[in-house]
Amino acid sequence: MDILTFMGEVFLDTLIDHFSNKKVSKKTRIICVLIFTLISLAYIALFTLMTYIGITTWHSDSATVLKMLACSLLLLLAFFAYAYQIKEKRNDFKTNIKK
Repeated sequence: MDILTFMGEVFLDTLIDHFSNKKVSKKTRIICVLIFTLISLAYIALFTLMTYIGITTWHSDSATVLKMLACSLLLLLAFFAYAYQIKEKRNDFKTNIKK
């Protein structure tokens, strides 16, 4: 859960830093944050649902369950890769500000 909290914090910091421009309205910033929050919640819900179904149906069809668990693992890895990219962009942005 700490990783998800960290990813959300990094994204929001990036969003706030990026939209600190006066030309971007507060309404646009709020909409972007809401969209990100909804996408993240849907992503986490999908991962949780796939993992739950995989674990509870293990006894009936183990081959399908293994495929579903592998798919949910790939989904989680893609989510972490996305978080890593956001973190790198934020670090680049901070170093550009300091220069």
